[in-house]
Amino acid sequence: MGWSAPPPHRSSRDRSQCEPGTSGPALLQLTLAGLRSGASLTEALRLATGSGRATGLAPFAGAVRAFDLGAPLDVALRDARAEARDRRVILGLEALSLCVAEQLPSSRGATLIASVVDRLVFEQRTADDVRARTSGLRIQVVLLAVEYGTLFNTGLLFTPTEPLNTIVAIQFVPLLATFGAIAAVTYRRTSSYIPGALICALLLSWYVTAGTATHWYPGFKLPPQPGAARSR
Repeated sequence: MGWSAPPPHRSSRDRSQCEPGTSGPALLQLTLAGLRSGASLTEALRLATGSGRATGLAPFAGAVRAFDLGAPLDVALRDARAEARDRRVILGLEALSLCVAEQLPSSRGATLIASVVDRLVFEQRTADDVRARTSGLRIQVVLLAVEYGTLFNTGLLFTPTEPLNTIVAIQFVPLLATFGAIAAVTYRRTSSYIPGALICALLLSWYVTAGTATHWYPGFKLPPQPGAARSR
């Protein structure tokens, strides 16, 4: 039996470039590097699409092929934009076609592409943060599904001695997901954890207050109903 080499290790950066929506920022970053090294936009785009370091480059590569066949590059990029489905890829194609149509010099084109790259990277990191902070949502949904699935099948909860905790746990599914998203977005927007913490604290306080029986206290008794004495 012949020895086979193990599959190559893929870093988190490599995995992220294979995810949907990451080809646009990756190609724009490669194009930006080519512009800053002194290449023209066409040369930088050609090198970026032929580098193989980013995946899902069919719209960009198709535009370069159309340009090689004689189509104007800005028209080829706009045609590729009409066929693209990913919003990040569409934004990248729009930025490149604008640079070509306006005949921007390399310095101004690099500035425009850099701003688009910063926006796309910011959105991608925000989305990653939201997914990371709301990852516990799936576990909670599974636990609740087990609890109530057992209830429907056997007539008892999976933890029959803790029925109240199971009922209370339902609300934590949307609450924790909402707070995780708020914390991630506000931190990315402000570079501080304080705004997200304050917003989540206020929302949680309002939620708990609205769902708590605040009229009760030790020794509380309901007032007599009108007409109760006469009925006796």
